Amino acid sequence: MAAARPRRVLRTQAERRAAEKAWRQANPGRYRELKRRWRVNNREQRRAEHRARKIRRRAAVIAHLMQKQAGRCVYCPTLLSAKTCHIDHRMPRALGGTNDLFNLQLTCIPCNLRKHAKHPDVFAQMVVNPVVCNT
Repeated sequence: MAAARPRRVLRTQAERRAAEKAWRQANPGRYRELKRRWRVNNREQRRAEHRARKIRRRAAVIAHLMQKQAGRCVYCPTLLSAKTCHIDHRMPRALGGTNDLFNLQLTCIPCNLRKHAKHPDVFAQMVVNPVVCNT
């Protein structure tokens, strides 16, 4: 029986990543099949990773909007926290708005529930005299 050829030990993470990338480029069909098989066999892990990515993205969006809005609701002077705010679409998705960052804003819960899916101009006319929301 022939002796197994010893594998070269890759000492750094960068070397290992470069070797993996070279293998993927040299074996695209095999890589695609291995990746597909892993996805089928690890559905729960994929779902958990997806949920974690969504949570991290949501936290980053809230932090960005908090800084941009000085921690206040756009419609009333209520101070917001990550737990007492809603991410609102300026132009509602029901009216053709997107999930892009420029279309998002933070509102207090009562203001967002009052706005619902109204056009921004219609809601702005309703909030001519903003009331302080008790959140």
